Amino acid sequence: MKNILSDLPKGLADKIISYAKLPQTGVSLNQMVKFGQNPNQGALLRASQFVHYELPIRLAHRVIELDTIPKVNTMQSINRVKNWYIESFNELIHFPQVPQKIQEIVMANSCDTRENLMVSSGSELAEMPSMYYNNTKDIKYPREVKEYNNSFVKLISSIKRRHDAVVATVAQGVLEYKNSTNNENIDGEIQRFLDRFYLSRIGIRMLIGKQRWRHYTSSVILLVTFRICCYCS
Repeated sequence: MKNILSDLPKGLADKIISYAKLPQTGVSLNQMVKFGQNPNQGALLRASQFVHYELPIRLAHRVIELDTIPKVNTMQSINRVKNWYIESFNELIHFPQVPQKIQEIVMANSCDTRENLMVSSGSELAEMPSMYYNNTKDIKYPREVKEYNNSFVKLISSIKRRHDAVVATVAQGVLEYKNSTNNENIDGEIQRFLDRFYLSRIGIRMLIGKQRWRHYTSSVILLVTFRICCYCS
């Protein structure tokens, strides 16, 4: 991978290349359905840990492809998208881990304690949480759990907003390529890149969207329950 991401600081480029070598982990619809059945703060935190680990890997794969895909990788709009992905990647890998004592509390109340909560952080690649959904007891967790969940959802919401214009901007990049070559057609290599890129984007948006939806749904459920209890008391 020599000369890849040569316009970036070496430390950041090396980190992206390292993450891009890691396999992406699929999330089944069954796991997403199970997660939706138990949106307590412990379950939210464990899903946050998985998403925190998984998103940088998926972003890194796309950064490498945006940087190396022949012909269109020099287009201004394609580079704009690449920079959005790099910025999001950098934010995620520098997002703090959950404090050890909080991890231990959540693990102690998880029905399957074999699942690892360790994620990537700053300068190190840590062990992968092996599942998106983990069943946890519906108890009153320390406020730090909710605070972490709130902070992480704010981060991925910001990433979502940054990436909202990705489809239109990539399309603009393809148009720039067509105009630069006076060719209305794109070859098979570029088309396959676009297919992979858009499919990956759907997966990224699903992970972010599901995490945000369950977070805010959980908050609404707690608020409604509180109001009902106050009304009935």
